Amino acid sequence: MHLLFATEIEAGIFEAMCNPPGGDWSGLSVMNFRAGDEYRWTSLPRVSAVGGKRPDHVIQLDSTKESVILLAIESKDAPAKIQATLGPALTTYVEKLLEMPPVAAKTADSDWQLWQSDDSPLRNVHIVSGGAFCWTAERDLTLCLDKCRFDFVMALEFDSVEQSALLHVRVGPQAEFLLSKIYDLAQRFGGRLKVQVH
Repeated sequence: MHLLFATEIEAGIFEAMCNPPGGDWSGLSVMNFRAGDEYRWTSLPRVSAVGGKRPDHVIQLDSTKESVILLAIESKDAPAKIQATLGPALTTYVEKLLEMPPVAAKTADSDWQLWQSDDSPLRNVHIVSGGAFCWTAERDLTLCLDKCRFDFVMALEFDSVEQSALLHVRVGPQAEFLLSKIYDLAQRFGGRLKVQVH
């Protein structure tokens, strides 16, 4: 997930939070793609305090609308390890976090400054939940989508170093917009990553 969604501001992708290795799980950032401003939440609440589950990855997608689109993703090596009805818990965690004011912010041409307001700068946030795991079987995509109440699921299939990796994707109605974005991102790998929609 980190490699697929690694920060590509020019492509309208921002890695807001990513579970290590390769990422930063200490806080969550959200970009204003138009102005270049960045807002950062570093005091992440305990899960028990907000009744949700902290995602492994939060990815921000640029939107032509005035809303902020975030993907809240849980990643495991196997779909059976993802708990049932997890999707709404991921969404709840991010929603509750972003209702609080950020700790710091910076503009495109300034350094980080402490946020001085009691209000959050974000007004219209749309969160889509998803799961990611290693490929097992096609039926597991549907089972995980339904059991976990996700908006989308992705499974990576690795056959050998000589062959392309295959990203299997299944989406619900709330995440259909993701398909074209995933196809575009896969092109960056020069044929080493192919996408199959189920």
